[in-house]
Amino acid sequence: MTWVSIDDEFQLLEAIQKCATSPDAWEMVLEQVGSALGGTPYLLEVGVDAELVGSFSKREPFAALATYLAQGKIESGVSPLSFLIHEAPLNYLFCKSRILTARGDDSTTDERFVHFENQVGLLTPVWRPVRKTVIFGILFDSLPEPESQRAMVRATFLRLAKTISSTLSTNASFETVRSINGLLNIQLETAHHCSALVDGDLRLISASPPFRQLLADGTLFSLKEGILSVHDHGAENLLAKAVSGSLTKTAKGRNRKLDAANPQAVVIPDPTNGLQARVTITHLSQSELRLSGTEPPLLRIEVKNQRPLSKEVMALLSSSYGLSQREAELAYLLATVGSTPEITEQLGITRNTVKTHLRKVFDKTGTQSQLELANLLHQMGQLFD
Repeated sequence: MTWVSIDDEFQLLEAIQKCATSPDAWEMVLEQVGSALGGTPYLLEVGVDAELVGSFSKREPFAALATYLAQGKIESGVSPLSFLIHEAPLNYLFCKSRILTARGDDSTTDERFVHFENQVGLLTPVWRPVRKTVIFGILFDSLPEPESQRAMVRATFLRLAKTISSTLSTNASFETVRSINGLLNIQLETAHHCSALVDGDLRLISASPPFRQLLADGTLFSLKEGILSVHDHGAENLLAKAVSGSLTKTAKGRNRKLDAANPQAVVIPDPTNGLQARVTITHLSQSELRLSGTEPPLLRIEVKNQRPLSKEVMALLSSSYGLSQREAELAYLLATVGSTPEITEQLGITRNTVKTHLRKVFDKTGTQSQLELANLLHQMGQLFD
């Protein structure tokens, strides 16, 4: 344990404050603190159940200290870690002179904890985000003499702890702003679409203006206390699978996980206009999650409404390609709905009939796939915008 000069302490406080915008610098800053005070510093992040959920350094002793504090006990009978998590107020000075162990007298000390047994030091909770506690501490091999120097070290430790508290709080505020900006950027990319972002609890994160209007109509979706409700059984099942990350079957019967690379869609009737609406659900990619600063899962919901088949496009399909009215309807539905089961239901024909008509449509239009057919109809539609 070493007394720190005023100039050295100011340099430490300044280095800590810089971590508000450079959180990757914590490990280096802790090394500076340890060197200045002549001890081993720790910054532990633990959950409410006393489990180590993270640390601000990659060194193994961090995990060992958390385990040691969880297995020992203090005079009140609880473990030091439990006391620091649940009872001690922020920046409460907990002095580790000797932690009683829960072992019997004939037990040997775990080799991971040997160096902790005879160390002394200071510990304090410095920040409590949701369901977590960050604990700052420094351990020494011996105490200095006289007591006045110990008091000066304790005062320095508390000032460092309070600065760490404010720095972590500031960094959390910056992260919140970055998260909000990231979500806004993601949403702006599809602002003209009818789309929304929800978390794993179906809590609405953001929504484009068209989706807000959809919520106001209350026909397909509605919002209750911030939670999205789905009023179509097919879309509800698809959303439930996306949230749980369950597996779906491909056309070849293989399992396919719902993720960013495999968006899933369902076509449902839109009661407002009698047409179809395609609801697509996609997990945000890892890069988008990093941009948003949020924890997975985060889902994007997009709703695309089927456009009525214009008379102009219908006449052009007939005059240019010789399609019958039923074949033109089928071509249009394939390009907009894209799902054979929904088409068979909407037209009231069998799957085999759909395949027969589809072969004729491909032959007459010179297309070879549903995508080529969709592109053709899109180009034709542009003629009448």
